[in-house]
Amino acid sequence: MTLDVLEPEDAVALLGEVVGVARVVAELEQERHRLDSLASSEDELSDVRAAFSWSYHALSPEPRTAFRLLGPHAGREIGVDAAAALFGAPDARFARRLLDALCSAHLLREVSRGRYHLHDLLRAYAVERLAEETSPKERTRTVRRVLSWYLLTADAGRAAILPFSHEVPLVPSDGLVIPAFTDAEQAMRWFAVERLNLLAALDQADGEGEPGWRLTGPLAVGRYGRDS
Repeated sequence: MTLDVLEPEDAVALLGEVVGVARVVAELEQERHRLDSLASSEDELSDVRAAFSWSYHALSPEPRTAFRLLGPHAGREIGVDAAAALFGAPDARFARRLLDALCSAHLLREVSRGRYHLHDLLRAYAVERLAEETSPKERTRTVRRVLSWYLLTADAGRAAILPFSHEVPLVPSDGLVIPAFTDAEQAMRWFAVERLNLLAALDQADGEGEPGWRLTGPLAVGRYGRDS
């Protein structure tokens, strides 16, 4: 059962009954000191950062890492297979467990079967945590993994829709699990679902200095198949 949030006074009272008022006050004070350096009067995130922080720190290490890595994903939604690439997970089943753990903590929302949405404020918090807890090198590897997944999957779709179309050299898969499309219709359904994510990936690749131009060919194939 999903309930609305309590008023601050009621929340403190409830926690006080469960763990003791002194502990609640001490932890709130500690959290306030930690977050003051991040907050500003014009920062929309500052009002909810403490609530996000409690949910985030209650997670076990693997879902906590998964939450941070969702921050740099450019699209509005993410599918399980793309999340597996983003997390560096061994398979989609493992990635789904991480995503479901985040949904249970109300840090992520499943908007349709296998499709997940991260609220803008939660995304901003995830980016903060990534910057605080992850090296720039790891962040770069994360972005490259998911961009490579979109690129290679889009190219697999191109090959299924237009098997005799021109191929260009692509990035290595490096252990990424790329879906195998059985026919053009299946590939077109994937393009329809992922179209906005592919456009976002193209913009992100350009901003990251990655070979985003390689996505333009598969994108054109997807658009051609949809309009034909």
